[in-house]
Amino acid sequence: MRDAAPLKIAFLIVDLEIGGAQRVLERLVGSLDRRRFHPIVISLLPEGPLVHPIVQKGIRVVCLRMRGAWDLAAFAQLYEILRDFRPDVLHTFLFHANVVGRICGRLAAVPHIVSAVHTLEGRFYHFPLERLTWRLSDRVLFVSKAVARWAAAHAGIHGPATGVVYNGVDETVAVKPGLKTEFRLRPSRLVVTAARLTAGKGVKTFLRAAQLLAPRYPDVKFAVIGGGELDGPLREIARQLGIEERVHFAGWRDDVTRALAGCDVFVSASRLGEGLPNVILEAMIAGVPVVATDVGGTREAVVDGETGLIVPRRDPPALAKGIASLLDDPGRAHAMGERGRERAREHFSVGAMVERMQRIYDELSRKSRFV
Repeated sequence: MRDAAPLKIAFLIVDLEIGGAQRVLERLVGSLDRRRFHPIVISLLPEGPLVHPIVQKGIRVVCLRMRGAWDLAAFAQLYEILRDFRPDVLHTFLFHANVVGRICGRLAAVPHIVSAVHTLEGRFYHFPLERLTWRLSDRVLFVSKAVARWAAAHAGIHGPATGVVYNGVDETVAVKPGLKTEFRLRPSRLVVTAARLTAGKGVKTFLRAAQLLAPRYPDVKFAVIGGGELDGPLREIARQLGIEERVHFAGWRDDVTRALAGCDVFVSASRLGEGLPNVILEAMIAGVPVVATDVGGTREAVVDGETGLIVPRRDPPALAKGIASLLDDPGRAHAMGERGRERAREHFSVGAMVERMQRIYDELSRKSRFV
């Protein structure tokens, strides 16, 4: 049995902007058993919007203000923080934090390092650096089996020190009708997407599908939850498509699950290598049927034909057809949403994610390095 003193866990991430890995980190650190674990969060980049909610939970956050991808001054500062905090485990998220954390962690004599891989994508130099450094980690964890297969094929990451820990969503959120109530849309129906408004997230595809659907479904409105650099251009595309009166740009939301509750269909049209999109899990926990493009680990969340529909990426007609099939059969759509909710509760809860991670931290604290 380990000493009664809480294990010190240092979490290192590239930034604390609003994103999938960042949300996972926020939920994980906020739900740790503080009698057993003492966390600190370190961001390589300056403060982002998730700093405040983490600090509100009584967790120390340090932002290094890294300048450039390989800022040696920031790495030296990270080394000093690790030497001062003396974590039992360093848990890193995303490529740059994984590579830098592995090296600085070993130099700072951190006993155990866990690296988390969240995406199937990477620049040309990511693969050789992953190959060179991943064995410095005691564990490499993937958010889906799809990411694990990708990492084995492209970066040579495989073996008994690897594993899958699915992202978790909060099943205790009080789910009450959100956007439909705010827009006073009843009895209108609402089809929603939620994403960062950046290239590759598929919002343009969503708008083109909405254009195809609008004449056939005059009672259906469309909403885009999210913000980003393409907010203006996407609004202009909606205007050019003649659907600006049918589409509401709702901006960033901290309560996506609540916002989605009561909506009729959720759409994820991404063409990127999504590891396991949190927003799909949030739609599922809200009981909303999902129409999603076939990317990354999406099939591990959405069971095609049971909890939602999987369609090809970059294909507005196919996306529109999937949405229409659910709009035409509300009973089927409702049943899919309920099955999705049960699947999310069973496989993708915050509680399950946190318990798995706490077991890993405990196991590592009792062992010497084995990679």
